[in-house]
Amino acid sequence: ACRAGALPPVPLAALALTGRGFRGQRQRGWVAARGNLHLTIVLPVDRPAAAIVPALIALPAVAAVEAVGALGLPLRIKWVNDLWLGGAKLGGVLAASLCRGAILERAVLGLGLNVAEAPPVPPTRFVPAISSLAAHGVAADPVSLALAILARLSAWSAAIAAGELGALIDAYRAASCVVGRSVTVWPEDNDDPIGGAGTPLAGGRVVGIDDDLSLRLVAPEHHVSRGRLALDD
Repeated sequence: ACRAGALPPVPLAALALTGRGFRGQRQRGWVAARGNLHLTIVLPVDRPAAAIVPALIALPAVAAVEAVGALGLPLRIKWVNDLWLGGAKLGGVLAASLCRGAILERAVLGLGLNVAEAPPVPPTRFVPAISSLAAHGVAADPVSLALAILARLSAWSAAIAAGELGALIDAYRAASCVVGRSVTVWPEDNDDPIGGAGTPLAGGRVVGIDDDLSLRLVAPEHHVSRGRLALDD
């Protein structure tokens, strides 16, 4: 609707309890099981796109980490936009934008989180396992959890509006589960299962995350700004 010109009032949040046709990164199918959380947020931005895009990618991930952390679980971010818990994927985030020239006018953020159940998804080298909050002993209400995420997202949005982008990126770094680990990064269109063929873009130990969310790898030293990450361990 936004692309067709029917712009909604902002800020706007929409929560789907179940449904069909959900899509993740690069239009990959997302199973929307009842009892899980499927949240879309539209935010006004009106900032130069180049300066704000990394913060918009980090924003929903950090908000989810903090909201789930309040439930006693150490949710982590697997670069660049997966939500990880105990070695398994618990959810993911997406960020899209509406731009006018170089100005990013509105951001559309998507967040999916497995609350009640882990959908039956075949393992891949990128997502070897799927989990849920319920599997970790937490019986959460998706509506209440969505409100907690929105509260954290609102607080960080205010920080962004005040020019405090660095604090958000620092929070993203602190929540990362890849820094210090050996990884392999593959092309974004690689959907090979574990053991499948393909040529990686890069590999090595992650020593840091730059302000634009690029990975800093060593052996050899280089920066990676995009791709699908597999944890070598």
